[in-house]
Amino acid sequence: MSEKLYKCECCHREFDEEEYQMTLDKNKCIFHCRKNLNNNWLVNEIYEKNYHLQDDYENAKVRWNQHYIRLFWKKFIDDLSVQQNDIEIENYIFPIYWILQYQHDSILNTIKDKKIRFNNCVFLDYIFLENQKIEKVEIKRFSFINGCKFKKSINFDGLNFIDGITILNSNFENKLNFFNCNFNYLFEIVNSCLNELNLINIKTQKSIEINYNLEKSFNLNIYSVNINELKISGNNLNDLMFQSSKIKKLHIDDNHHKLINYIFNKIEISEKSEIDNLILDNVKVNEYLLLDTYLKEKSTMIKSKFAKTFFNNIKFSGITDFSEAEFSDNVNFKLCLFGEVLFRKTKFLKGLDFSNSSFYKRNIFLGIEVNTTNRETARIIKNSFEQQNNIIEANKFYALEMKEREKELSWKNDFFEKLIFSFHGLSSNHSQNWLLPIFWIVFFGLLNSYFQPLNFYTMNYVDVLYKEFFVGL
Repeated sequence: MSEKLYKCECCHREFDEEEYQMTLDKNKCIFHCRKNLNNNWLVNEIYEKNYHLQDDYENAKVRWNQHYIRLFWKKFIDDLSVQQNDIEIENYIFPIYWILQYQHDSILNTIKDKKIRFNNCVFLDYIFLENQKIEKVEIKRFSFINGCKFKKSINFDGLNFIDGITILNSNFENKLNFFNCNFNYLFEIVNSCLNELNLINIKTQKSIEINYNLEKSFNLNIYSVNINELKISGNNLNDLMFQSSKIKKLHIDDNHHKLINYIFNKIEISEKSEIDNLILDNVKVNEYLLLDTYLKEKSTMIKSKFAKTFFNNIKFSGITDFSEAEFSDNVNFKLCLFGEVLFRKTKFLKGLDFSNSSFYKRNIFLGIEVNTTNRETARIIKNSFEQQNNIIEANKFYALEMKEREKELSWKNDFFEKLIFSFHGLSSNHSQNWLLPIFWIVFFGLLNSYFQPLNFYTMNYVDVLYKEFFVGL
């Protein structure tokens, strides 16, 4: 008597009685069946309230039926082994994959040199695809498309993606991590729902594009990477952090019709990061930090708006353009070295401080608006205008420089110098108001005429008219 067989309605694959006892579904094979307490896949339910908000690695040890897990991945590896290099995996429901915990077979040797598309698949628990060897495992290409769902953290570690990776229209309820990976071709995440994306110690030959991931606000952390080009466009990003990273071209914008008036919470570039070309395209940021960073060739922050900023130990080596940018709070460029810098029509709504910075090339401050500053900053801006023979703008900051110098003087220790500065300010606003000298001339003339008695024997006709006219007033 032949063994009874069942047929999966999803993949049309036949399976035996043993597999049916694991699925308890005559129409679903081990790859497509539900995996829960009812059919003994789970020992403890993983769908407790808010389970996805925290990583509970310890619970994962006892959550699954280990026999079922080993059998699932063995059948999965056997199935992949007989397929061609271009593989489509559709509507699979995956349990946990954690080789160090469950000691089932590694799939890395099976999937290398293959292109695999995961279409509308569900990953119920951790997927730790980790290569423990020094030499990276080469994978042709991975794609996660059309509604793939990831319930727990996903780790890719020690892999070399020859033709890159695509994540499209997928949902990540926890972390998506790439550690020690290389990408020889495009790495893209588009139109997906992310929670936290971590790129750590990765290298790329082409570009990474993270675009239009709008459904949920997420954090992006990048550490110790070497990236050719990174484009972050139209995302619902909360915090964005770069540390100890080398990037040839970094482009960040919020260009999407659903992100009108969108504000990044925080953008930080720090810990000796090096960026050849930085473009912040018309973005709004609550907190912008540049710390211990080298910006090599061109940095553009045109029309961007920043609430709080922290600039410390930055080398702006090439061209830096802050044109039409707006800073809402005090700005202190501390220990910064500028090459060619443009502050054309830039607005500093509070204070600006260049006193601990150095400028070694041309700088443009035309149309700059500064509310308050210190004397050294005013002097730097004044000198820039003088070098460009813009005397009118130079005089404005000369006056600001004089005012700040006057504030530094005290009546007790610098009486005469304080007196001269006070007189200069009172008489002409440090040469900025030509009406003030006329006012004082007229005022003292009238005051003199009031106290001086009329002498008609010594006065000429003009004097009489003068007295009669002004006295009559």
